[in-house]
Amino acid sequence: PPTDDERRALLIAKINTKRGQSPARMIAIAAALGVTATVTEWFDAGRPLTWRMTLPGEVTIARYETAVYEHPFTGFTATGAAIKQQVERAKPAHTIVEWWDV
Repeated sequence: PPTDDERRALLIAKINTKRGQSPARMIAIAAALGVTATVTEWFDAGRPLTWRMTLPGEVTIARYETAVYEHPFTGFTATGAAIKQQVERAKPAHTIVEWWDV
């Protein structure tokens, strides 16, 4: 994150979130940074365990400069990037995380 306050919030979030590899922990990581997120998980015969993590529009940047409902997003603000980084580190190795916008 670019500012001292955002870096401090990220450090506090790292210290205060519970450990583990559950969807609840991923939601807690986002909540510690002030973001309300949801995680939907499913198993599909064609792919391994997948989590769809939905973040609010304030922390995502639409692909191709347009926002389309229920399309995956790949760009993030500083806070969104911090959430993505922490979730990618904390998730189980065999889990795929798809990032979505509300």
